[in-house]
Amino acid sequence: MENVDSKMGNPTALIVDDSPDDLALISGILKDLYTVKIANNGERALQVTMTGTPVDIILLDIMMPVMDGYETCRQLKADPKTRDIPVIFLTAKTEVADEVKGFELGAVDYITKPISPSLVLARVQTHLQLKQVRDYFKDKNSFLEAEVQRRKQAEEELCRHQEVTDRLAQEMVIIAEIGKVVGSTLDIEEVYESFASDVRKLISFDRLAVNLHSPHDEYVRVAYVFGEAISGRGKGELFPLKGSVSEVLTKTREGLYSYRGEGQEIDQPFDNYAATIQEGLRSLMGAPLIYRDEVIGSLHFRSKKPNAYTEQDLRLAEKIGAQIAGAIANAQLYADLKKTEQELKESEERYRELSIVDDLTQLYNSRHFYFQLKIELDRSNRYKQPLTLLLLDLDNFKAFNDTYGHVEGDQVLSRLGQVVKRCLRETDFAYRYGGEEFTVLLPMTTSADGVITAERIRTEFKKEVFSPAPGQEVHKTVSIGLAQYRPQEEMKAFVHRADQLMYQGKKNGKDRVCSES
Repeated sequence: MENVDSKMGNPTALIVDDSPDDLALISGILKDLYTVKIANNGERALQVTMTGTPVDIILLDIMMPVMDGYETCRQLKADPKTRDIPVIFLTAKTEVADEVKGFELGAVDYITKPISPSLVLARVQTHLQLKQVRDYFKDKNSFLEAEVQRRKQAEEELCRHQEVTDRLAQEMVIIAEIGKVVGSTLDIEEVYESFASDVRKLISFDRLAVNLHSPHDEYVRVAYVFGEAISGRGKGELFPLKGSVSEVLTKTREGLYSYRGEGQEIDQPFDNYAATIQEGLRSLMGAPLIYRDEVIGSLHFRSKKPNAYTEQDLRLAEKIGAQIAGAIANAQLYADLKKTEQELKESEERYRELSIVDDLTQLYNSRHFYFQLKIELDRSNRYKQPLTLLLLDLDNFKAFNDTYGHVEGDQVLSRLGQVVKRCLRETDFAYRYGGEEFTVLLPMTTSADGVITAERIRTEFKKEVFSPAPGQEVHKTVSIGLAQYRPQEEMKAFVHRADQLMYQGKKNGKDRVCSES
């Protein structure tokens, strides 16, 4: 299949669907923002990913002949060349088990049909941004490993003493280990725990803390603490920026270290350092956290030993600060993206529910009935599975409304909806077709089995007791037409047969199920 004409230099999206209509729809949504490739089956999709312009994201239909979306995804994730391409499944399936299966195979998301253009654009943009973050971490880790190797070779040539050489080697190992964690996770707590464990091998401390703040904040938030507790400096607590070590690090954009000897004041003036001294912590060292030329916080070491830190320690602290600053910023970006994605998902779900659910009965409406009916007809034709349609109509409902009013009539409609839902399987679908008419789709069900379900609905509803007026008890009945789908039958003809059978039931006395068998 040919590439859809699009702008050069944009991210490339591959759409895989055996439905020409869906291919055209999604291509139209994406083509102005992305380079679009299309494939009408799984095998073709695998070929496309191996040739031409690299694919940045894949939108993959699940239900396809020969090779379905699950198998296609499995093969993509098994190949090192394509395993990192994010895959979003396109599906009409709504079962949790289906979603779990997709995620277990490596998919990053689901988009349910019918397709919402705004949702498609939002999901594609979100996962491309997440991919950029992951690629950033991957590239950053490669850069750091290369930098570690270069420094190791250069410093080994310059070092004259084994102690210095060993120290530098240890520093590089720690930097590499922290880099691996930074490049492999967006969980900032995991990054904190990793660097705290690794750096302790070279820098002694009794307390390690990460403090964060925005450029114009007056307060600092303690984001992470390891070791000695200090009053007012616990994780999540706030303290004034003014007069603190964090303020000095922010203004100078350089690290510092200092200490307090016996009977001496600290050799740097910090108004907010009294709490630290009271806890017996006599040495301090700090390094700014700078991301994109902006100070976002600071890294702090405290020790009970005087004169505990050196220039060499400070250099390592600054290197670690440079690493984790990017991780902190990107973790926040990831959290913001996930929050935005969740808000979009919730908004889409609310919109979808409002557009396809009947407010009175809480059943799907006729609009969704025809949408789902087309899906079931396609599935029946493709897999040669039976499909049965029930069309229900309340008997003498106009007379009931005229006698007791529409409020009581709405009660009857609502109760019928409840009865229908109680009588169906999880795989069946019920709809308020219009007025007092209801439809039910019974996938993988013959007309003979459908009669059992229809009779259950009829008899259960007949047991319902209504009290439209004081001292009155009324029972209502329903007539049901039942038709089994004929292969390649037109949708309108199928619905018409069920409708005619329902009217035949009314002619035959009402309160009955009427089928062709």
